[in-house]
Amino acid sequence: MLAIAGTSASWNWQVPSDPAVAGVTFRLQGGVLLAGGTNAFGAATSNGLEAVIGVR
Repeated sequence: MLAIAGTSASWNWQVPSDPAVAGVTFRLQGGVLLAGGTNAFGAATSNGLEAVIGVR
């Protein structure tokens, strides 16, 4: 979970400098619970993101 400041939030993640993690795929998606009947579910989500750790 992240605390939101204004209209954005940020998250830093350190990727180890280890060849064993090259090619690892992970997926992320954000969501927020909304106050007051904004929609029937009471929440909103972001678009999904799929990322692959690469090697330069």
